[in-house]
Amino acid sequence: MEILDTARDLALILLALEGIILLAVPLYLLWVVVRWAKGFLPKVRSGLRDLHATLIRIVAGIDNVMEKIRAPFVWIETNQARVRGFRRAWKRG
Repeated sequence: MEILDTARDLALILLALEGIILLAVPLYLLWVVVRWAKGFLPKVRSGLRDLHATLIRIVAGIDNVMEKIRAPFVWIETNQARVRGFRRAWKRG
């Protein structure tokens, strides 16, 4: 029975070591990417700002167009609701 206990303990230790090693690889890769990004981002920061401003203008234009497309449908729906309300009020007298 003592052999089984020792084997179980060794298996748990090996499993823990395997987990630590498998988690260390992505952690190291993330560390490398963060170091690379810290050196790279200051060089492209102004370009990213320009890109962000352009994207904001594009999204604002799309929102403006969508509002113009949506306006007639909203107008129709509100007028239908007004007519329904008027008819209900008329029936109640």
